[in-house]
Amino acid sequence: MSVKRRKFIRTVSYLVAACVVVAATGYASFRAKAAYEERLESLRFEGLTSLCEYMHEISGGLSLLSVSAGESVAEAAYYVGSRALGAEGCTICFEPARIENINTFIEYVYDFSQSYSENEGKKEKASQLSDYAEEIYYHLSDLSVAVMNGEYRLREYGRIYTVEEKPYFEDFLDYSNGSENELFTSSVSVRHVGRLLSGRQTVTLAQAKNEAERLTGTEAVLWRSENGESEIYSLHHGDASVQISRRGGMLVRLVNPVACDKSVLSQADAEGKAAEFAQLCGYGTLTAFETDMQTFTARVMLAPQVNGVFLLTSTVEADICLSSGRVTYFDGGNYLKNYRTDIYAGDMPDAGFLLPKEANVKKTLLCLADIEGRERLCIYACCNVSGKDVVYYIDYNSYEIIKTELKK
Repeated sequence: MSVKRRKFIRTVSYLVAACVVVAATGYASFRAKAAYEERLESLRFEGLTSLCEYMHEISGGLSLLSVSAGESVAEAAYYVGSRALGAEGCTICFEPARIENINTFIEYVYDFSQSYSENEGKKEKASQLSDYAEEIYYHLSDLSVAVMNGEYRLREYGRIYTVEEKPYFEDFLDYSNGSENELFTSSVSVRHVGRLLSGRQTVTLAQAKNEAERLTGTEAVLWRSENGESEIYSLHHGDASVQISRRGGMLVRLVNPVACDKSVLSQADAEGKAAEFAQLCGYGTLTAFETDMQTFTARVMLAPQVNGVFLLTSTVEADICLSSGRVTYFDGGNYLKNYRTDIYAGDMPDAGFLLPKEANVKKTLLCLADIEGRERLCIYACCNVSGKDVVYYIDYNSYEIIKTELKK
């Protein structure tokens, strides 16, 4: 056999062996990925059924709490709190954006149980929360049955080569009956506030009322407390309400209706008033990021800046009366929950070549934004497209447009 023929045979053998190895590796990779997807499906279904069970137990615990008296109150409140923590653990199986309302309800129930005091108002609220938890239970129960019957899929991106793909179950996971704003307001969780304000001096209820007087002008003696000595003091007077953190005495949320019948202040004036009020409340130096000018009021969204990056996950909102400059609404919940200082980025890249040709860039900056429930470092590009303001969020690392937003 000639030398050339032997070399040819050897080369072909190597190629065949390489193909076999690649095929085997590819098959092993396919099997590993399939096993991983199956495990995810199993975890998602276990999370769904466990959350359903916890909601049933929360409903029962709240119902018991609504009729408890004396020593049994503490036991019932502890049971509700422990069930709420269990339910919160189940929600980590799902995308936060797809279970946002249920998550808010669970946090509210936990805070409610930790600050529960025996009175008729609290008992009535416990009964209402029990009914809402039961509605969530029935909703999740129906969804679980639908998944078992094959009406929804557990695999997020479906299976390849599937002709008729079923809808993904998380698209139907969250629940709302329209009563949320009246039943439980979205506020800062006790544990979230604790992380940010740990180590700060504790303020008393009397001091919280004095702070409410300083911020609104309404005398401290007129404010009534809804939840006593909890981590967040909820104070009310007429249509006005104030939430003050126990640690640090920071304003969490404020609703203070005042008469606004004239438009005297400019947009710059309103933004200055909002930033000044936020700084007065201990939020540091914030920048007006977005302002919605209405007839007699302006809603200003303020954002902190860390190492050149705007934290759009930690914004503060304030409504300014354009007649008097007074703050009629304030919400620092996102700031207290999400503010962080461990954000670093390099230079701002040129976003022009990353955008559609018809987009005329007006403003670009670096930001940390919430994209489908996850914090992402982005290039924020506000552009004019055919006479409309469009915001593009471009991933800082991949340079891909990951979100497009049409501004009002």
